[in-house]
Amino acid sequence: MRGHLAPKSIADYASMAKSIVQSLTNEGGEPRYAHKWNNDVIDLPIVRKREQKRPTLASEAVTAIIGASTTDWERMLYVLCPATEMRVAEALALNIDQHILADCTIIRVEQQVKGNRAVRYLKTTAAYREIDLCPEVSTLLREYIAERHGWLFPSSNGRTPKMYTTVRRLSFHPKLAKFGLYTERTGLHCYRRFRAARLREQGCPEDLRKYWLGHENQDMSDHYAEQLLADRNRRQEWGTEGWARIRDSWWANLQYSLQ
Repeated sequence: MRGHLAPKSIADYASMAKSIVQSLTNEGGEPRYAHKWNNDVIDLPIVRKREQKRPTLASEAVTAIIGASTTDWERMLYVLCPATEMRVAEALALNIDQHILADCTIIRVEQQVKGNRAVRYLKTTAAYREIDLCPEVSTLLREYIAERHGWLFPSSNGRTPKMYTTVRRLSFHPKLAKFGLYTERTGLHCYRRFRAARLREQGCPEDLRKYWLGHENQDMSDHYAEQLLADRNRRQEWGTEGWARIRDSWWANLQYSLQ
């Protein structure tokens, strides 16, 4: 794989192979192959985070991409991703009747798209979560849904959700190229980085930031305080007030682009 894949991709594939070997157990539930991997011996490349390519978008770029959208579904997707921190596979798998509250204030993330179908599992257990929407995005979402049911972002046949590869190739990448922002590895994951950075910049409580991102809490004190995440009033209060701090640098320009 060397010479064709980045070190992180090689490490991910190797991790998958390790998991398969470790999952083989005997009748007593003990590992069939009690193998301890030595990454140096198998010549696994070192993943240097500083050298990893993590494309990001500035507020002006996020606004420009939304303004360049010519269809309702594009505008809604490119608003929803930076406003919620959802992975694009999670956003494309949303079902209006199953995952979005009637008043569009909360989205439940419970599945993701794989190819042209939705699967009821997520990247991690922490990815199962509720995301609180600010009033402005809730209003946009209600207007976009109107009287519709089913997939929030349906394919052309209406029976399946849109495919991420199609969205990236036919919609997202052309817009990046239009504004001189295109690089080979840029995907919609840059929207998660955008919102995560904005929330940290505005002092969002770390437990809420991790919760909305769908990241695990590694600190034991965070585990003890997880009951705070069930406080919907707290989440929505920060979702509204915190958004008010962020929107001054983004939302005003966005509203202009949507006109």
